[in-house]
Amino acid sequence: MVEMTSGEQEIYQSLEVLINTLLGERVLVQDFGCAVQNYVFEALTDTLLNEIRGNIKRALVLYESRVDFTQIQVTQDPDELGKVIISIEYTMPDSNSRYNLVYPYYLAEADNSV
Repeated sequence: MVEMTSGEQEIYQSLEVLINTLLGERVLVQDFGCAVQNYVFEALTDTLLNEIRGNIKRALVLYESRVDFTQIQVTQDPDELGKVIISIEYTMPDSNSRYNLVYPYYLAEADNSV
């Protein structure tokens, strides 16, 4: 495993915070974050996946200017119902290093049936 520098780690953590922050959660910056939590328990359709992708892209463009985003994908996990995979590919212009954040997100309750 390759160790990240402090700047790289800060960006990675910033992306996670941005995805997990509800719109309106930060009092002084009401449009910081994503509306991903608004889709919990919604039926997973291609339209919904595109809407989630659009919300994530908006947040990244507005609030993470330290990197260039090359690809943002939101796909349904084929093995786990109600789970989407958020994949963000980005480049750090200072070092021209490429990174990929893969983030699982659950839109449905866990199913404990056996």
